[in-house]
Amino acid sequence: MKVMLFTILSIFLAVSCGKDPQPQPEHVKLSADKTALEFAAEGGEQTVTVTASEKLYVVTGETWLMAKQGTKSAEQKIEVTFTATANDATAERTAKVSLVAGDEKTYIEVTQAAAEKKEEPGGKEPIVPENNGSVA
Repeated sequence: MKVMLFTILSIFLAVSCGKDPQPQPEHVKLSADKTALEFAAEGGEQTVTVTASEKLYVVTGETWLMAKQGTKSAEQKIEVTFTATANDATAERTAKVSLVAGDEKTYIEVTQAAAEKKEEPGGKEPIVPENNGSVA
């Protein structure tokens, strides 16, 4: 009887001490419906729909470009609105926006057109005398 009780107890302990299967972490999902944005020199707003299964972080890295996240939907979609201020410089400017969720990262390339070059007052070239300004 003792042997049988010991055998049953040993089997019970062996079964109960087995390792429980660990749940595998779910792969983080991150995608955006656009990979590039182009703004006019005047600036403006554009919206990108991002799907993220984890908390979303948006890093613009530029003071002229701001991002505002909307509320996450049940489908894990977030509307992110990008606002570019006016570009007064005569050079195009660019930014690489990072979208980060969990250990996933994706990028959006942003370009803003340059301001138009301003003409000199009167819009004409300076007049140079034919004799180069010398008096004869």
